[in-house]
Amino acid sequence: AYVGEDIYQSGRVAGQLIDLVTPENRDILVVTIARNIRNVHHLSNRTEGFMSYFRRPGKNKGKKIIINIPDPSSVVVKTAIDKAFVENPGIGSIFITGSRSYLIATYLEKKGLKSINLIGYDLLDSNVRFLKSGTTRFLIGQRPEEQTYKGIKKLFEYLSLHKIPERIEYLPVDIVTSENVDFFL
Repeated sequence: AYVGEDIYQSGRVAGQLIDLVTPENRDILVVTIARNIRNVHHLSNRTEGFMSYFRRPGKNKGKKIIINIPDPSSVVVKTAIDKAFVENPGIGSIFITGSRSYLIATYLEKKGLKSINLIGYDLLDSNVRFLKSGTTRFLIGQRPEEQTYKGIKKLFEYLSLHKIPERIEYLPVDIVTSENVDFFL
């Protein structure tokens, strides 16, 4: 059984959010930070969902640039993002497909890039700090406690009550801002 977000659809939600906040002709950078991108299918599915949002005419007409950063070290991240900005000076927003948006937020703060919209995932303390400071525009919450509770409950019911669980149970995608983040903590 699976309990969690509809990964593809959450990418579409991120696409809609970024379309709302990105100036019409600015580019959007999509960043995946993972050591082995082939083994993190959920990040690829989010990217696919995100890109699918822009297949219909939306507000944003800029380029969508996708980069994969294979190492979360600050030096590798800085080098990759520096290169992306040099090659694409029109970047107005950045979408991080995973939970490491704090790495890009750190970069943006050090460079003084306050006009870049940053959207990422997960309510990690480091991500929340950047959300509250305004460096990160939105975080998408995945309700990990509810996922855990429902997963354990399904396992208990299966083992103890011989109840076959529903194969898929999708949870809502939470859009978290600096104004509502404290309600999620």
